[in-house]
Amino acid sequence: MSDKDYIGSLFSLEGRVALVTGASSGIGCHLAGALANAGAQVVALARRKERLDEIAEDGRIAAFEADLSDVEDYDGLAAGVSASFGAPTILLNAAGVNFRQPADEITAE
Repeated sequence: MSDKDYIGSLFSLEGRVALVTGASSGIGCHLAGALANAGAQVVALARRKERLDEIAEDGRIAAFEADLSDVEDYDGLAAGVSASFGAPTILLNAAGVNFRQPADEITAE
């Protein structure tokens, strides 16, 4: 086995399903691609459907539109995410929300 094959076998994500939030830009977008390149099937979740569709063009990444800052978008989220490749075994949270108040004062509203 070559060094490249050995390293690849150590870090392969073949057969794994990854959910990446905030996947339409920035670090979420780059990590969704990296996970797919390592063999995972990736569900890219974000608010911007057009950008997600661009990311999902190669078939290794499925687009799922949702706004995680809106509690109403949580209905059906697990079923919707799992519909593409099955239940995720990897979760990468890169979605960002910028609250400007103490955490213990934040409500769903």
